[in-house]
Amino acid sequence: MPAHPSKVSDAYAARTPCRKHYHVFPGEARGSMRHHTYSECEMTGPSGASCRYSHDIVNTRRIIALARGGTRPTTVSLIYGCGFERYGSYENWRDGWDVSVDGHDVGHGRGHDLPKFIMLAELKQGVATKGGSDPVYAKKQSMCLQHGSASGCPRGANCPYDHDLIDGKRIQGLAKHNGVQGMTAEDLNYLKVDCVIGPSGDVLWRITMLPEGCKGLLAALQGAVPARPFTFEGAELLDVVRRMETLLQVV
Repeated sequence: MPAHPSKVSDAYAARTPCRKHYHVFPGEARGSMRHHTYSECEMTGPSGASCRYSHDIVNTRRIIALARGGTRPTTVSLIYGCGFERYGSYENWRDGWDVSVDGHDVGHGRGHDLPKFIMLAELKQGVATKGGSDPVYAKKQSMCLQHGSASGCPRGANCPYDHDLIDGKRIQGLAKHNGVQGMTAEDLNYLKVDCVIGPSGDVLWRITMLPEGCKGLLAALQGAVPARPFTFEGAELLDVVRRMETLLQVV
């Protein structure tokens, strides 16, 4: 696998998805680790906290590809939640993502960040394999700073950076929850992202804010937010996120 350019700045690396983190570790894990699937970076690189490259940025085309080009409308669903011994944790709480295609779980496993769960789903769907090659993209796989801002990128389709990249933490930041309240055994689901792919390849993104994801709203916002659950949708995931951020006053 080709390495990332070594001379890029830390700031550039931080807005560039880690290639090794969306590759399945081709070797065999030992001991208690053998029960889980890991990315190549998790097993051979620095830990996610010290890796220079992002373990949270994902290309939305990877989500769309989970539908595997079906001939009928297909929905890829991502649920962001939290639970005790959920997402492969042991005797503690962890937040993470559930990934399903038309209601069938395809992203179950040990993880925390969105790219890891997409990788697990790709493996189960046959989109990715151990030792498989990198997806080929025409544009630079680093986030465009202007595109991520409220005003957007003035270069549009002429921008050299890929506008399909999005930071999973930005989506998670929409959830205004109160965290875990006591040792409840119930899993908490904060929000749901649906990617609906039509037979002709048209894509609709939908974000639904669930009641648990709104419990931490400031009292001043309660009257401005629709009854939960509520949904925004649109053709571009980032646009839907921006609208949610405006409503929820996410800075």
